[in-house]
Amino acid sequence: MNAGLNAQQNSINTQYNAINFEGGASGYIKYFLPKKFNIMTNVYYSYTGPTKLYKKSINQFYTNLELEKKVLKDESLTVSLKAFDLFNTFNNTRRNGSDTNYSESTQQVLTQYFLVGVKWDFNKYLGKSND
Repeated sequence: MNAGLNAQQNSINTQYNAINFEGGASGYIKYFLPKKFNIMTNVYYSYTGPTKLYKKSINQFYTNLELEKKVLKDESLTVSLKAFDLFNTFNNTRRNGSDTNYSESTQQVLTQYFLVGVKWDFNKYLGKSND
């Protein structure tokens, strides 16, 4: 979790000087399931409060989910299915400010997608003798 205040000071146009609240929280949970399955999720939320120039606050919330299975006897190979931005709630709005410039931008990017992965840990038993 984090929380703070953002003080914006403009030396040219002081009418836009403002203090706004910023905060956020994130969490990661991993469940170990039977048959060498694991399920993981991470949840992220952030808030940027309004200012004199930007009257609307920015809320950012998204969650990712991953299901993985260890498939070899020595558990060195893992197959996974990952879902990014599971609820399609990612917010692409960014704000920046300096002494002479304020900007707000929104980018169009692919935020919700699925990914299949294979991971091989070939160093898992490196240096260990076989019985």
